[in-house]
Amino acid sequence: VSLMTICNMAMKNIDVLMIGKYLSLEDVAVYSIAILICSFIELPASALGKIVDGKIADHFLSKDWDNIRSIYFESTKILFYVGCFLFLNINLNIVELLHFLPAKFHSGALLVNIVSLSALSNMSTGINSSMLLYTNKNKQISILLIALVVIMFSLNLILIPQFGLKGAALAVAITFILFNISKSILIYYYFNMNPFGLFFITISVITLITFFGLNNINLFNGWVDILFKSIIVTVIFTSILMTNQSLIEEKKKLLKFLKFTK
Repeated sequence: VSLMTICNMAMKNIDVLMIGKYLSLEDVAVYSIAILICSFIELPASALGKIVDGKIADHFLSKDWDNIRSIYFESTKILFYVGCFLFLNINLNIVELLHFLPAKFHSGALLVNIVSLSALSNMSTGINSSMLLYTNKNKQISILLIALVVIMFSLNLILIPQFGLKGAALAVAITFILFNISKSILIYYYFNMNPFGLFFITISVITLITFFGLNNINLFNGWVDILFKSIIVTVIFTSILMTNQSLIEEKKKLLKFLKFTK
């Protein structure tokens, strides 16, 4: 088992183990459900990573930096767009969704709000792990992982006794946001690639306005509320897709690339 695999497993399980130590098994169950819900936000990134890993490695061996740059920029923009769409649909409806579960899980809404920020950071930075792993930067990312395991352990050690489950959620969010920022900095340092620009600022502002605009609206009950908010988010993000020529072009390029890799 590689060092990176051990570190990845540690980062994903330290919080659950420490909750079990400091809190109760019921708290572990509530927290685990929150983590599971948030994992849906980053499913597209995981799926895309499996497809592009080999392609990035091939382009690196042939020193085809133009294609690597294209893959990184296109995937990052598309994943951030999709990530914000999923982030809004989950967080705006999480209170209603949790009410379909037993009462002990109803307190997990705030946990989802916090942990979903780490999932969105994974989506917003695209395939940065693949960029480092398959361009011969294994040593750097291994050092980074070790440092972040230490940070996550320390944060959980401090925050769980103080804030309970919210402390564990904060530890996860802080750690993974730092992890993704650090990987993006490494990519910029080694490859001079920075895909973040006006598009990311625009989508971030739209996401924030939509979240705070709809978050406290409860006109109906249960599924009707979920459907109402989801339709509004879908209309907003469909409008962005249809009116943003740059995003349309990125989508076409990425779909063409994915079709080519099959």
